[in-house]
Amino acid sequence: MVQFVQRKDINWAKMEITPSLKKFNIDYIWIFDKNYSLAFEYSTNDKTIPFTLINNLDFRKKINISYFNHFFIENNDKLIEVYGAPIQPSRDSSRITKPQGYFFVGRLWDRNYLNELETITNSKIEILDRNGASKTDFRNYSDSLKVLKPLYNYDNKCIKYVLFSFSPVFLKPYFDSSKSETTYYLLFISIILISLSFYLYYSIIKPIKLLSLSLEKKWYRTY
Repeated sequence: MVQFVQRKDINWAKMEITPSLKKFNIDYIWIFDKNYSLAFEYSTNDKTIPFTLINNLDFRKKINISYFNHFFIENNDKLIEVYGAPIQPSRDSSRITKPQGYFFVGRLWDRNYLNELETITNSKIEILDRNGASKTDFRNYSDSLKVLKPLYNYDNKCIKYVLFSFSPVFLKPYFDSSKSETTYYLLFISIILISLSFYLYYSIIKPIKLLSLSLEKKWYRTY
């Protein structure tokens, strides 16, 4: 990948990178060289979204201090989950050299993706703004159990919330007991958030590592 951002071989990128996006369930990819100039961008729906955040000086400082980043961005009515990683020589497994480029991938949180999460978590999912989140009733367990998770941008500011609404029939006996209500509520939330974290790791973070390694090998085979 270091050689790619130096040469910016777009034909190679189209042949080797774009087919990998569908394989790894990634919707967007942005690759920049060490000077923050765009080397390659692509979207699975053929409508690329400019990664304007790269022009933000605070963001540049952040990605040179904390190499691996996870955050959300908004583009018009789109909510996109982004993971970023530095482009460094493959021999630098300790990540001690200065990045020679920056690699970002994004997943669109559209209705199709939310449906996937609903199936995995056995819940109903909504994306809320701050006003909608403040109106959510968390104390009424009669129809559903609600878990609210904030979604942060690159500088750790909450931009949206994801609301999970469960119908925990199997937990009803516990919630009927007022003494254990809070304990089991917190336990249930913990289980859901841990499960979601594992899912995101295996659906996004691990594929990014595999994609990066795959592209590195393909580059050396080509050149």
